Amino acid sequence: MLKRFCLFYQNLSAADKRKFEGRVGLFRMGTNWTPIGWPDDELPPDVELVLAAQAVTLTFHRDTFLFPAFEKVIIYPKTFPSPEHPYPHSSELYVEDGCLIFAAEHLMRAYFNPGQLYQVGLHEYAKAFVLAYPAEAWPALNGENVWQDLETASGMSREHAENVVGLSGLDALPVAIHHYFMFPMAFKKAFPEASSQLDQIFSPKKSIE
Repeated sequence: MLKRFCLFYQNLSAADKRKFEGRVGLFRMGTNWTPIGWPDDELPPDVELVLAAQAVTLTFHRDTFLFPAFEKVIIYPKTFPSPEHPYPHSSELYVEDGCLIFAAEHLMRAYFNPGQLYQVGLHEYAKAFVLAYPAEAWPALNGENVWQDLETASGMSREHAENVVGLSGLDALPVAIHHYFMFPMAFKKAFPEASSQLDQIFSPKKSIE
């Protein structure tokens, strides 16, 4: 699954691929997986792998690769309502309870079609990453053409991302981080300054915390 569908993994050296695989395994063990609505309350291991891979993509070049503030991950088979958003949606970060919530159907469909559908796992873990490292020099994505430029970089409109997540009013930063990893060359062309800033945050030089 990593070889076929994970762009970040595909571009790693052989040694870093082994490191990535090891961290995915450790991330799976260090996460409190909570399946809801699954037969026998058992979560398919592929779902764990996909979420772990998307989380590790963000933290790969850091010593701390877990998200201690968001160790609980709730997985529904399909879209779900929540107290915060009482209508069907496919992903959510809930700060008060320190948890991430996902619909496996949307998560897996996007993973198996990289570049075609917005990846909610990468989106929510990007939000968790920003919360974990607020002092980083995050790019200011508040220009009037930012969503148009994000679409240029990815072929994905704002409406597409919001429809996949199932929530309106998405912040541009986690969407930009998603595109930075999923469409690196096009993102760099559309956002040269923001791409350079994200390089400083996600590059191997940031391995010392």
